[in-house]
Amino acid sequence: MLDISEFKGRFGFGAMRLPMRDGEPDFELCNQMFDRFLEAGLNYFDTAHVYLGGKSEIALRESLVKRHPRKSFFLVDKLTHGTFRDPASIRKVFQEELDACGVEYLDLLLAHAVNAAHYEMYERQGVFETAKELVAEGRARHFGISYHDGPELLERILCEHPEIEAVQLQINYEDWESPSVQSRRVYEVATDHGVRVGRF
Repeated sequence: MLDISEFKGRFGFGAMRLPMRDGEPDFELCNQMFDRFLEAGLNYFDTAHVYLGGKSEIALRESLVKRHPRKSFFLVDKLTHGTFRDPASIRKVFQEELDACGVEYLDLLLAHAVNAAHYEMYERQGVFETAKELVAEGRARHFGISYHDGPELLERILCEHPEIEAVQLQINYEDWESPSVQSRRVYEVATDHGVRVGRF
């Protein structure tokens, strides 16, 4: 089970947007940003293979992984819909992510942007079973989902997949009681199932 003591602080560094220079990551600025984040006692870094056309992972490799001890940061990457079609291609994409990040394992692997349509697709493609295998092999230490739908679907998913250890949610204060976004209810479903909830 995912232990909160693995995280330092309560904030994560999302690498979907990073400073760029001439179409490439500005590594000098990334160095400064990542160093400041770590110096502040924080360690959760989040990326995806599709962020910045694959250059987000490269920035993390060059400015974080190559410059800091592996155990000093908690690295999260994602399996994104449209980048694979079956267990074999999931494993290929996953290896590309490890190679791009320059690591031998991920601390947390997330099924990306799960909603009703993506959940059914991920089930057909074998994402959950393959992720369980990757965790068992030690290539990912934990598995979870980033979630973008309502509480009823999340309840179903967590009942059908008790192996899910973490749920990453998009929660805005204005949406906490929103009847359409239902942030509070989604949050409560996740915590009722005892999974860690990231609010980034």
